[in-house]
Amino acid sequence: MGIRLSEDLRTALRDPASLKVIAGVNRAGEPHVVFKEAISMDSEGRNLQCLELLETSQTNRNLTHSLWFQRKIAVNVLHPKGRSWQIKGLPVKVHISGPLFEEQYIAVRNRLGPEADLSAVWIIEPLEEKEQTYLVRLREERLHYPLVGHLDRFTRAFQC
Repeated sequence: MGIRLSEDLRTALRDPASLKVIAGVNRAGEPHVVFKEAISMDSEGRNLQCLELLETSQTNRNLTHSLWFQRKIAVNVLHPKGRSWQIKGLPVKVHISGPLFEEQYIAVRNRLGPEADLSAVWIIEPLEEKEQTYLVRLREERLHYPLVGHLDRFTRAFQC
């Protein structure tokens, strides 16, 4: 069962200046990570949509493998203001024709020109969201692991 992403993350996904990265693995378990500007939310704000332009790309092959064998993929979103999130999810559907595909195909050609192509519109169901911003992660780490750290941090605190 998927989750609803936080409003901050949905805002970052809508921001065209945000960097988006998708990571998956192939059949042999080898990782593949690429920047994908064309990752967005669907119209209900529930699932991710990832546009794949190249039919034989490694990303397309990895997403197909993940769909067939229910393997998780990861998406990272970095907002220009420095906040970062990781989303773990499952590819649940791929559109290679139909109304959604046609709508996105027209949008891709309008944005990239008449030579542009669209291979697929991937639907990814988010399963987990975790903010990866350094200060957020630091607070979490210190809360959950208060005795883990470099010795100088602990000794300096006692020298005050």
